[in-house]
Amino acid sequence: NEFAKKYDLPIVEVVEPETGTPQENPEFRQSIVAIVYNPKTQKSLSINWGKQGGNLFIGGGRDKGEDIVACAEREVAEETGFTNLELKSQTGVVHHNYFAHSKGVARRIEAHGLLFELKDETQQSIQLEDDEKDQFSVEWLTAQEVEERIADELHTTCYELLVKESCYSGEGIM
Repeated sequence: NEFAKKYDLPIVEVVEPETGTPQENPEFRQSIVAIVYNPKTQKSLSINWGKQGGNLFIGGGRDKGEDIVACAEREVAEETGFTNLELKSQTGVVHHNYFAHSKGVARRIEAHGLLFELKDETQQSIQLEDDEKDQFSVEWLTAQEVEERIADELHTTCYELLVKESCYSGEGIM
């Protein structure tokens, strides 16, 4: 990664990460993980689901044919109210297996991670789905708090790829 950057060479993804624990009879879904960084406070936006999953970045399902970036911007706006974002980078596909506690369903997803920078702190009203209301709180985390509190493998993989700019070297799909 450092060699390629130093000599302005393309970085080619050869393994799509696969995370999580395979579930029985999962439903398939396309999804996003949005990391929103505020350069003024040097903190990242998170959703604290409490006992249902702790801190996560913003995530959500993509509607059929929905643009990845538009989906991420919609999810951030719906769950946190922030709309003035600038896309900095995004991952390729990350395959993930998990049980969605808020929906009560097993899932196998193809997710894309996206890194946004917050341009200003203007917020609109939050538009939550019924199963999300009163289920989480919005929290800003320092880099150290992200390391300590965000444990979900999909979200930590996206953080490693986008924020730490690491190359993925684990199990996955070629």
